[in-house]
Amino acid sequence: MNKGMGYALGFLLVLLVVALGFYVAYTSFQSSRAALLFEPTVVPRTSTPTRLPTTAPISTPIPSPSATLTVTLPVTPTAVTSATPHGQAEATAVLAEPDPSLTPAPPTATVPSASSFAFRLAGPPAPEHTGDCCYIRGTVRDAAGNGLQDIVLQMTDDWGNLYSATTKAGSEAGLYDFPLSLRQQAFTYRLKIVDAQGAVISTQVEVTFDPAVAPSYRVDWKRSY
Repeated sequence: MNKGMGYALGFLLVLLVVALGFYVAYTSFQSSRAALLFEPTVVPRTSTPTRLPTTAPISTPIPSPSATLTVTLPVTPTAVTSATPHGQAEATAVLAEPDPSLTPAPPTATVPSASSFAFRLAGPPAPEHTGDCCYIRGTVRDAAGNGLQDIVLQMTDDWGNLYSATTKAGSEAGLYDFPLSLRQQAFTYRLKIVDAQGAVISTQVEVTFDPAVAPSYRVDWKRSY
C-alpha cells in the first residue's frame, strides 16, 4: 500500500512540473505577443537613387598653339582657354603681345636709283680719237639740251686722289675737262657731279683711260628733270 502511494505521489509531482512548464511557456508567449502589438511601426524612408555615370568623360587634348614671325617686332604668344559645358578645356584664341625689352630693327638703307639724281649720263663713256692727249672731258646739259655753266664735277683715281672741274660759260657753256698726265698704262677714274655743298647729285661712272687706245675719253651728262 505504501509503495503504491509513493508511485502516485511521484506521478502527481511529474504532472505538476509539466503543468507548471506549460503555464510558464504560455505566459511568456502572451507577454511577447503583447509587446509586439504595442511596438510602433517604423516606415522606411525612400530616396531617389543617384545615378552614377557608367563611363568616365574623355578629356580632349588641348592643341599647342604654333608661333608665326613676320617680323618685324618679336612677340610672345599667350594661349587663352575657356571651359566647355562638359568641363573640357579648349584653346579659343592666341594673343600676340610685343616684348617691350626688344628694340625694333632699324630700317634697311636703300640705294637711290639713277632716276632720283638730278643728273644722269647722256650716253656711255667713249674713247675720243681727235684732239691732243690726255683728257677726260665732256658736257653737262639741261633736259632741253642747253649747256649749263658752273656745274662742279669731281674725279678720283686708283690712289684716292681727288680732282675737281667746273663747266664753262659763254660760247663753251657746259663744257668741262680733266687734263691727265701722260702715262703708258691704263688707269681707272671715277666721275660724279656734286652741288655747292659737295653732296652727290648724279650717278657715278668709271672710265678706264688707256692712252694706247685713245688720247681722250668723253663723258656727257644730262639733267634728269
